[in-house]
Amino acid sequence: MDQLPTGALVTIITVMGSILLTLASIIGYFLKDIRASVKENQSALDKNLQEIEKDFSDFKAELPQKYVLKDDFNRALKELKDDQTRAIAGLEHKVDTLTRDVREMLQSVSKLTGAGGKNE
Repeated sequence: MDQLPTGALVTIITVMGSILLTLASIIGYFLKDIRASVKENQSALDKNLQEIEKDFSDFKAELPQKYVLKDDFNRALKELKDDQTRAIAGLEHKVDTLTRDVREMLQSVSKLTGAGGKNE
């Protein structure tokens, strides 16, 4: 093979270097553009994440005021049933006492009227 003249070799190296430099510049520009786009998307995602965190913390603060745990509900329901049972038992006792007193009064009235204490 014949050797290339020095001037042609320098020209080829210069052209190749220019092409490589141009390609590196183009690649650098696109990488910079992609990086800016990624930063912009990351900023938007960070903002959305902060909004979600705020909404979630608000939800956690409102949760005990709007909703009740199943165990708490069951406990309150049992207490209510117990209170109702005690109230009904008290009323039954009062009705029994009134019934007894009415019977005694009827017996007293029937003795006074001469029925001899028999219920009619």
